[in-house]
Amino acid sequence: MDDEPEQEVDGWTAICVDRCVEFADQLISRHQVEPKDIHVEQQLDMRSIGLRTGKADLVLVVSPLCIIVDWKLGFLDQGDADVHEQTPAYAAAACEQFGCTHALVYIYQPRQPKDLRASSA
Repeated sequence: MDDEPEQEVDGWTAICVDRCVEFADQLISRHQVEPKDIHVEQQLDMRSIGLRTGKADLVLVVSPLCIIVDWKLGFLDQGDADVHEQTPAYAAAACEQFGCTHALVYIYQPRQPKDLRASSA
C-alpha cells in the first residue's frame, strides 16, 4: 500500500491526457492495430545506434510499419517531428526491436492549437 497522498490532476492536464488517448485511438483504428501490437511506455534498446536506451510513449506495430508516438505534455512548443532530435533514434530502435522496415514517428503536443498538435516524420 502506498503511503503517499494521491495527487490531483488539474482540469487542463486532464483534457490534455484525453486528447492523447483520442489521438492514440484514432491511430489504432486507422491502422487496424491488434491489441498484442500496442506497446505503451515501451523501453527501446538503442545501443546499436550509439545510445543506451529510450522509452517511447506508444509503439504500434503493423508490420512492416512501426508507428511511434512521443507525447509532449509541457507548455513549450517542441517543434515538428521531422526536425526533432529524438525521432530518428526512436524510429531506428523500434524498427530493429520489432523487425519492421518502415517507421512513422509522431510528436503529439496536446496543449498546442489543434492544427499544431500532431506532426510526423
